Amino acid sequence: NQKHTVKNCRKAYIPQVSLRTSLPEGMDPNEQLYESMHKRMEKQLAAYVKPELDPEIEKQLDEFMLSIGMKQEDIDKI
Repeated sequence: NQKHTVKNCRKAYIPQVSLRTSLPEGMDPNEQLYESMHKRMEKQLAAYVKPELDPEIEKQLDEFMLSIGMKQEDIDKI
């Protein structure tokens, strides 16, 4: 029932990263997706407020993130 769906739908879901339009001929969708992800990440990082952490806990978190493949340069951003 469409009326039931409209009545109970809070808001339309709009993806924040995915490509929602067709690309011009010859454009690489992977590059466009990467660019979209990068813009979203930069927006989130600009609004990020780093919490106060005990230096030892921060060191342990950094070591863990490195152990699962995160790059040091990305850890340094946050």
